[in-house]
Amino acid sequence: YSFCTLLGFIKMELQRASSNISVASGKGSEMSGISMGVSGSYLGRGVMGSQSAPNTTLNRKLKKVLDIPMDDHMRTSLEAVSDVYEQGEMGASGERRNLRGALEKRTLALHEMFLNEYRAVIEQFNRVSSDVHDLSQSCSVMQTSLRTTKVESQEMIDQIAVLQTELEATKTKEDQVKTFLDRFHLTPEEKQVLRGDVTPQFFTVLEKVKDIHNHCSDLLTAQHQQAGVEVMEMTYLQQSQGYEKLNKWIHVNVNDVMSQDVPEVPTLFIRALNTLRERGPLWCGCVKEIAAVRKQALARKFFTTMTRGGGGSNRPIDAHAHDPLRYVGDMLAWVHQAVAEENDLINNFFTTTTTSTKHVPLTGVAPDVVLEISKADLLDQTFEGLVKQLGPRITEVLKNTPSGMSANLVVYFRLESVLEFYCNMIPPLLGTNAALSVLLTDLKLQALKQFIDMLKVMSDKLLATPLHITKELTPPPIIHEALSKLKMMMDTLAESLIPPEDREKEFAAVLSGIVDPLLTLIEKVDEIDAQQQLVLSINCLHVILSTFGDHTFTRKKAVKISETFNSQIATLVSIQSDTLLRQSGLSDILRKITTTTTTSEPLSSFATTSPHAMEEAIQAFYKYMYTLGSAPLPLSGKVLAMRVRDMISTRTIKAICDAYAKVYEAMMDPANGYQNPRKMLQHTPDNVRTLLDCN
Repeated sequence: YSFCTLLGFIKMELQRASSNISVASGKGSEMSGISMGVSGSYLGRGVMGSQSAPNTTLNRKLKKVLDIPMDDHMRTSLEAVSDVYEQGEMGASGERRNLRGALEKRTLALHEMFLNEYRAVIEQFNRVSSDVHDLSQSCSVMQTSLRTTKVESQEMIDQIAVLQTELEATKTKEDQVKTFLDRFHLTPEEKQVLRGDVTPQFFTVLEKVKDIHNHCSDLLTAQHQQAGVEVMEMTYLQQSQGYEKLNKWIHVNVNDVMSQDVPEVPTLFIRALNTLRERGPLWCGCVKEIAAVRKQALARKFFTTMTRGGGGSNRPIDAHAHDPLRYVGDMLAWVHQAVAEENDLINNFFTTTTTSTKHVPLTGVAPDVVLEISKADLLDQTFEGLVKQLGPRITEVLKNTPSGMSANLVVYFRLESVLEFYCNMIPPLLGTNAALSVLLTDLKLQALKQFIDMLKVMSDKLLATPLHITKELTPPPIIHEALSKLKMMMDTLAESLIPPEDREKEFAAVLSGIVDPLLTLIEKVDEIDAQQQLVLSINCLHVILSTFGDHTFTRKKAVKISETFNSQIATLVSIQSDTLLRQSGLSDILRKITTTTTTSEPLSSFATTSPHAMEEAIQAFYKYMYTLGSAPLPLSGKVLAMRVRDMISTRTIKAICDAYAKVYEAMMDPANGYQNPRKMLQHTPDNVRTLLDCN
């Protein structure tokens, strides 16, 4: 406190001194050199300028005061003392003396206030201590009571623990029993579903019964044989009742579902049949009933289509009975479509419906179930009704078509081809032993037999018919007529579905029955000479080969006829070239050149080949050569085919050019004794070939 008081005193003295210095400065006094820190009491004495000695004690104190550091803590302390210090009536000096007492009083007041506040805290603490003591006593009493109660209830706790263990064991057994019942028994609601109508839930419950029955093997292999046997007996009875219900339901609804022309089988119906496959006899009875219903429906539909029309056609099929080919074709096309539709329909009963869109074959669904009927057997029973209607109609067509008319030969061949086509299409679906397959095979054989008989009649008729030969040596009309029928039959065979490798074998008899008699007729012509007969034969063979075309099933026959054709062309070329050489005068010369090749005598020594004779023959040949280039050849001009005619002419001219080349070579040979042969030979062989257009 003395330090604070001193600082306050110094502060007041400094203020006073500052005030006096300001006054003295206004009056012209000489106090400007005095330090501002000098006390006011010393300044008031009139000490002047440099004449007064400084008070070293005061200066030292002032310097000490001024050197005191004024930090934040010092400033805060001084401000606090300033609040306590107040100048009153006693004056500054009196207040400075009472400053310490004021500060002590204030400190005492603070201590008294603290004691008053702390006294209330002590009283509250005492009350809390009393409450804690009371609570501790109560806890001790309760702890004593609990010890006594625990000793008394220990027996009950032990009994409760035993009962808890027994309860847990009972719950475990209850869960096991519940699990067993859920797995091996039906709920009352599920039993009610089995006794109710056939719905999707019915199949779900029946499938559960089947699973329970199959899982009974787990009980038999464990320690629950009796329970397993009882559950198996119960589920077997439930399965039997369910299958019997399905069997009756199918028999009741089969007429409504399957009697339509194009039945739309509900999924529930298909599922019922698939479920009955576990009971083979019941399933077989159901599908046989379906086959019987479909048999009646197809017979009715076929009769309606034949007599009234239907299936997209406005006119009945019987309206085309006058056209055997269309009549039979329409009937068999309808049957083939019906077989495909029935196959798709019945295929639903031989596959199982799964969650996917694919069908699993029956053999993969239940391999331990042996069915008494196959899909082919079922289709056979379904189409038995059509056999009685289809067979008589086609048989009547085959009988009523006149077999003596050659115009019907193609009709019978086409009928046989149509029957052959459907014999390849239908039996793979129905089976070869099905009644409809057997009927089609018999009808095909019947049509084939009648066709062969007609073919034989036609062959005999061809051989017995004389040919009328014209001056142009064209093929007779009877040959064109026979070949026209042959071409129609070849086109029919080419459009059929008979494998290409089998067509030649199928058509061999037809080719032999038509072509061989024609070849015989051509060879027996006696109204014309040999050369004309050769030209006629070439024309006829060319027409036959043109009729064959590019068909592979006529290749062997075409090769054989082509050999004869080429041989006759070569013969005609030889005859024609010999005639031309004889007319040109080179024939005897060539013969002489050929016979004298082995002799040593020259050609010029013989009369036939003397220089004069050779000169006349060569000149005659040149004259004939100019006429030969403009006039047609006598025999080849009657060949009808331009390509063949040009080929014969070319070969003939070539033979003449080759003959001239031999004569030219012989005359140019010095050994033959011709003097100046170039004078007689005006043209070289190449010139002759150019003139005769034989290059």
